[in-house]
Amino acid sequence: MVNFAVYGLIFVLSLYFRRLRGFSAMETGLAFVPLTAVLIASNTAAGRIAARAGPRLPMWSGLVVGAAGFALLLGLGMATSYATILPGFLLIPSGIGLAVPAMTAALLSTVGRGRAGIAAGVLNTVRQTGGALGVAVFGGLMAGPRPVAGLRTALLVSVLLLAAAAALAALGIGAGPPAPPPGRGRRGGGLASRSRSAPGRE
Repeated sequence: MVNFAVYGLIFVLSLYFRRLRGFSAMETGLAFVPLTAVLIASNTAAGRIAARAGPRLPMWSGLVVGAAGFALLLGLGMATSYATILPGFLLIPSGIGLAVPAMTAALLSTVGRGRAGIAAGVLNTVRQTGGALGVAVFGGLMAGPRPVAGLRTALLVSVLLLAAAAALAALGIGAGPPAPPPGRGRRGGGLASRSRSAPGRE
């Protein structure tokens, strides 16, 4: 859901600047500089927050902030100033940058070390698929006869998706720091069970 919304909207927002507002390629790139800079900063902070508070807090709070950023862009039009767009461009990466690393850590903490590579590969595949679908769907909405209305629909869908993801994160992820890999507990449990099943050795 997250990659569907984020990558899909980054694509159509670039089309908004280039095709609807007449920005040059350079101006469009510069318009995304604040978003990129804040994303780097929030990604850097996300690991420390998750290590101290566990994945739940950065996940749900980051998704809520990201949804709020998209909501601020719902009024985009042909004459919207960049100063009006900028707050949304600051909130979106602030939230997504906090949420995504915590999501990755939460997933990888549920598998043993031997399967971490497989889990990471599956996660990246799902992310890339979600992003591609978002680009296709949102691009189709904006390619219609009313591109601004299509863009606003894409923004509304993104707000709803991120809000739903935030609710799932708040309800389904433990509040504490990530648990140790389950393989350790299994080895310990196996030794204990073997010692109990062989009383004659005592």
